[in-house]
Amino acid sequence: MKKDNASLTTGGHRVKLGFWSCLFLIAAFSYPGHFATAEELARVDVSGKVEIRGDRIFLGDVAEISGGQPELVGNLEKIHICKAPRPGEELQIDGDAVKRRIKQNGYDLSVIHVNAPPKINIVRKSEQVSAQYIEEAVRSFVEAKLLGQNRPATIRSIEVPRSAVLPLGEVTHKVKLLNGALLKRKVPVHFHLYVDEEWVRKILVMVELEMVDDVVVARRLLKRGRVISEADIAIRTLDVSGMPSNIITRTEDVLGKKVKRDIKALHVVRTDMVEQPMMVKRGDIVQVIAESERLRISTMGIIKGIGGRSGERIRVVNIDSNRSLYARVVDAKTVRVEYAE
Repeated sequence: MKKDNASLTTGGHRVKLGFWSCLFLIAAFSYPGHFATAEELARVDVSGKVEIRGDRIFLGDVAEISGGQPELVGNLEKIHICKAPRPGEELQIDGDAVKRRIKQNGYDLSVIHVNAPPKINIVRKSEQVSAQYIEEAVRSFVEAKLLGQNRPATIRSIEVPRSAVLPLGEVTHKVKLLNGALLKRKVPVHFHLYVDEEWVRKILVMVELEMVDDVVVARRLLKRGRVISEADIAIRTLDVSGMPSNIITRTEDVLGKKVKRDIKALHVVRTDMVEQPMMVKRGDIVQVIAESERLRISTMGIIKGIGGRSGERIRVVNIDSNRSLYARVVDAKTVRVEYAE
């Protein structure tokens, strides 16, 4: 059976078309958006709104690319458009900007069909690390440090400035503390966040501590030059987190010492407020001892200079020989000469 042929008039001439040619023409004119022209190498359909994960935007993130050879499609997908917005934020770019980037990468837009809306909205996917999560992690870290150092301290408060918005991925953290920071009332803690083992950001968290300890305080006003006795001091349990590191916590460290400057009643006594009293002074006559395992020599001497405190090395004149020598103060009546055997 002979099939009928359709005909098409062009330029005043009638051209005969086969059955399958007619069917192709009908389909092509009915669905023009789904067929590339004979000269088209690829088709790029850009979406008006997309979500991305990374920190850089590529053509493959915002468009569906079809119609070309796999290698061409892959190369088009790798074209860098621009930097992505921060996690959780949105960026709007022009459709013409996408076309320009394709052209700048050496592709001819006459054979790469780009279908792009006037504006493209791009949202960076994200996840949030809550302030509560950060606070709990810092609390556990600081409490473990305090326990390990056996310090009489408790956490009064933790200040986390905000939650953290991060890129998608596996989130981990590290907490870091400066050496000696736990001796202060306000402790700065550095909270480092990582996504897929890569560092992302640092958050400064302030921890306020309360440290309770026994300290020596003055019972009454102690005037300069006074030698401290048991009646002058007392032990009080106080919060010492905001106090200097040289506060005195034991009575034996202050008894018998001389006040360097006035100490008000109920004030905490520090090491810079007291000093050892002068045990010997200029003109005092003392026993001078020089001894070893086999020999002991003793004579009398006169203190020169301003004198000295217990353990200090001072100048002494031998009364018998009138020769000067240096000795260390033992007590108010004795000095000891140090020499190598």
